[in-house]
Amino acid sequence: MAGVAAVALGLFIYLQQSSPKLYLLGRIHGFDSVTYQSLDISCQRNSILGRLVVKPTNPKRADYDFVIFKQQIHSNIVTVSLPWKDRLEERELRVRTSDFAWAFGDYQRLEWELREEGRGPESILTLFDLNKGKTIACEGEMIIGTSATAWNLHSIKVINYAFAKDGSATNVTLILETLKAHDTPTRRGARDALSQVPADQIPVIMNTLRREISNYRVKLGVCVALAQMLRSDKTKAETISSKLTVNDINLLLDAAGDSDRTVRVYASEFLFDLGDMRTTKLAIPRAARTKDDNARYNWLFVSQEGWNKLSSEEKAELVAPLNEAKQDSGPKTLQLFDKLQI
Repeated sequence: MAGVAAVALGLFIYLQQSSPKLYLLGRIHGFDSVTYQSLDISCQRNSILGRLVVKPTNPKRADYDFVIFKQQIHSNIVTVSLPWKDRLEERELRVRTSDFAWAFGDYQRLEWELREEGRGPESILTLFDLNKGKTIACEGEMIIGTSATAWNLHSIKVINYAFAKDGSATNVTLILETLKAHDTPTRRGARDALSQVPADQIPVIMNTLRREISNYRVKLGVCVALAQMLRSDKTKAETISSKLTVNDINLLLDAAGDSDRTVRVYASEFLFDLGDMRTTKLAIPRAARTKDDNARYNWLFVSQEGWNKLSSEEKAELVAPLNEAKQDSGPKTLQLFDKLQI
């Protein structure tokens, strides 16, 4: 502690003696210490000095105080990164230096606030400038003036390169490999590109998922891309179903019951929209065997569309596992049984 105090005192003295034009002080409000492991501000991978300040009245929220020295700015972009606590991913905001250059020598502290736009897996993280009353950064986008230019460049580059030979399996493999990229915008671009590949590439996608199921980025990326395929055009469901094997559907059912909520959500969305009878026949016995009610809920949820396509005889064969699943179901899961009746 004595060492930390000495460093803090030294910095305080240095700031007092330095010209205000050489540095600026800032604070980011609204850091969620339950969701994120830390917060980091950097310029060209060089970290900017800062610290989290936990609020005694609300330990789940914190502020982040930072100091930017003018000599540290060697780029027109500063990156704010927030690594998740429960996965090997991070959220990233990119701020143009022109949006805060005014604060050098102004004696006024930068006041920024993290804001969440929307809910669930589709939510977008933004950074709002309380001094200027405007949004200065948006997850996956660059804010320029009053408009937002999406980082579609990553997606366009991946698509153009990967489909240079008419979308061959080799080039789709390149998109799949890009799902493992270090930076979030590139991974998001790869997911967007993958969601646009022809249905005849589904076997390539599923083989990669099977081979790299332990890689979180690949697992999430494939589930997101598949969900986006049907979200944009549900008429593709029958064609995509024809490309999936029983083993493929079992693999996606594993994802729908995954320990990670985001993976579960996207895998379940895809299987629900797919409406394949094989999903129903495989998922209901799983729901009967599991002790995890989150997984049980998702497996019964994705069974609904296929259930409506089953014959009376096929439904009768699933009555026993349905009754078994019902015995251990929580209140939310019990509501699904109304839609799975003969």
